[in-house]
Amino acid sequence: MKKNEQTNRVERFIDNIDRYINLRIDAFKLAMVENLSTLAGNILGIVIFLLLALIALLLLTAAATWAIGILIGSMIGALLIMAAVYLIIGGIVLANRQKLFSNRMVRMFSRMFFEHNNNRDDDEQA
Repeated sequence: MKKNEQTNRVERFIDNIDRYINLRIDAFKLAMVENLSTLAGNILGIVIFLLLALIALLLLTAAATWAIGILIGSMIGALLIMAAVYLIIGGIVLANRQKLFSNRMVRMFSRMFFEHNNNRDDDEQA
């Protein structure tokens, strides 16, 4: 009788381990879906913001070019001045691209994926 009872306990233990593993896999899948949906939402928001900012920049550039053209009396000269301004801005952005983009992106993604999971792990332990 004891052997049968021990076998029954081992089977229940194995069943519990199997259910626990499946629950952890499901929790991981849900966390990934949540993180990916947050990421997709953030990317969509950034894309929309950048499109609107680029339209505004285009209009401001046209207005500035027109104003400079009137001031100096030459539209070709105004276009060349604006091209030089954009080349200088592009050079500055290119020189500082690591500080401006890479480090911020790494921090944003690490916060999104790791801090959120740490909070969930703390909730599970409580």
